[in-house]
Order: sequence, then C-alpha cells, then structure tokens
Amino acid sequence: MTNEQIDLLLNRILSGNLIFFYNDEEYELRCPTPKLKYQSCIVYDQILSDEKYNTWIKAEHMSRMMITLGLWDKDSDKMITSLEKKIEDLKLKLYESLKRPDLFKINKRAIKDSRTSLNKLNNIKVNFRNNTLEGYAESIKSEYIIYHTIYKDNERLFPQPFSHKDNSVSYSLFNNLVQEIYKHSTSMEDMKELARTGQWRAYWNCSKENIFPKTATEWTDDQRLLVSFTRMYDNVHEHPECPDEAVINDDDVLDGWFIYQKKKREREKKENKSNKSFQSGSSRNMARAQEVFLTPNSDQSPEEIMNLNDMSGKMKIRDRTNFIKSKGEVKEAELPDVQIELANQRAEMMRSRKR
Repeated sequence: MTNEQIDLLLNRILSGNLIFFYNDEEYELRCPTPKLKYQSCIVYDQILSDEKYNTWIKAEHMSRMMITLGLWDKDSDKMITSLEKKIEDLKLKLYESLKRPDLFKINKRAIKDSRTSLNKLNNIKVNFRNNTLEGYAESIKSEYIIYHTIYKDNERLFPQPFSHKDNSVSYSLFNNLVQEIYKHSTSMEDMKELARTGQWRAYWNCSKENIFPKTATEWTDDQRLLVSFTRMYDNVHEHPECPDEAVINDDDVLDGWFIYQKKKREREKKENKSNKSFQSGSSRNMARAQEVFLTPNSDQSPEEIMNLNDMSGKMKIRDRTNFIKSKGEVKEAELPDVQIELANQRAEMMRSRKR
C-alpha cells in the first residue's frame, strides 16, 4: 500500500466507522453494539427454525449435491486438504531456502500456483454455500446488522423494523448500499501490512492497553484483527531467535518461520522424552555399548524417533540400509561410514606421530 492508502485505512479503523458514497451522497456505517450482534444471532436461529422443513439444501449435504450437479468432484474436498498441507510445507521450504535465491524463487512460484488452485476450489464452495439454508441465514444475519448501522446526516437511514422479505424501493437502495460496503472490505494481507507500519505503531507504542476508547467487546472486527496481528509481530520481535526484517515483512516467509519454530519445539519435546527413556536404562551397559537403540514408547512411532535425527543422520541411516540390502549380512567395520571414520582415525594417528 502507498502512504496515502495506509493513512486512509488507519484513520478509518481508528474512527471505528466507514464513510462511503453512493450516487454522490455520503453514508456512514457504524460499529454494531454487542446487543445488536446478539440480536442478529437470534435472527439467524429463527431462520434455521422457520425454514428447516422447506426445500433448502443443508450445509452438511452441500458437497454431495454439488457432485450431483456436476459442480464438484468426489475428491475435491481431499484436494483442498492436500493443497492446504502442500502450501504449509512450501512455506517451510521457502523459509529454509532464504540463502538460495534460485530455490526461493521456485518455492514462491509453487506457493502462488497452489494458492490459486486452492482459492478456485474454495470460491466454488463459498458461492454454492449461498444456496444452502445456513448460507441464506448467514446473509440475513449480516444484512440485519448493516440495516441497523447505516446512517445518513447523523440519523439512521432505515428506522423501520428490519424485514428481509420487503421488496419496496427502500430495500432496493439497501441492497445497493450493501454492495458498496463490501467493496471496502480489507484483506488479511493489507491488515498485516498496516500492523507493521510506523504510522500505526506510533499509536500502538504510546498506549497498547488503551489503544481504542471502548472495551474490546465493542471494537470493530478490523480493530480486533489489527491488534491481534500487532501482538503477533511484537511476539516475533521479542523471540530469542527473532528473524530478519525481510522475513517479518514477507507473510509467506514469516509463516514458514512459524512452522519451523513449531516443528523445532515438537522435535525438542520428543528428544527430551527420548532422553528420559535413554537415561532410565543401565548407564553401565550403555557406557560399554557402541550403539544404543531406542524402543518406541506407547506414544512414539518409529517415524517420530527417526525424525529425531538431523539430515546428516538420516542420510547415514539411508546409506547403511542400502549397503546392507546390496551385500546381505555385513560386519559393522565393513559399513561405508565406519570405513571412512577408521580411515580418518588412521590419518590422525599418522599426523600425531609426525608431530
């Protein structure tokens, strides 16, 4: 965003209201009260109750109906899960390839392509959800809040009771205003960028606990989201392994850093658990042993124990396994990595003698 766009978005969020124009006239969308939100939930439940015996598609049957209509494939839901996992894995690879510009670029492109495929599938589901009973009830719930919070000339534009079945001119105007309001929706990317800007942080650093005049229960969705992202960045900066600013400023790379830190914590937790098992054995017997094998605990799989090894350890195990498969039964001294180690030891002994 440009500085002007940042300034506009920031002041809009600080005000708690949205000023917009339709047919050259000014309107204002104000923040709903907790009571109004509660009332909208009651409206939602009433619609579900009133319409449950009508010919609506239920959300739980949505995928099956989409398949019947040829809008969805039987494996599409699995594809969404697979793409989400793929993007997570690619974000980790993106972070790990920071010092490899060529690989970094490939991972960036792969994330973009996977996200495009994921968004395409999700958009199909979102658009079809509008045809379900739950989707219909959600739209009425949103309209109920907007209907009661649109102002013009400092007065409510629609003071009459809300009715989603009203086909009068006023309801036509309302629909047009709703479409105009949706045009001002803020993306997650823009909200994260705003949370990193100096303009916002100048306010944040002055008063983190009382950044907005009302209690958190009365904040707008944008205000809560902005504070949430800002605290997230604060936690990143306070982390003992805080990444570079270039990482923090790139959403995908920072996500990769989060995933890396999460996997690191999980690995350390498993290592600590394995160390306890290790230490519970006979120290005397282990002191004599050249190799020690861990038996998985009831909550540990062989794969989890294998993942305690770093990349070098995994490669060593792989090479040993392949060598044994090709030779059959072998002695330890015949293993390639052992041969290399013995050669290194002999070379070190020769160097010591020359000294």
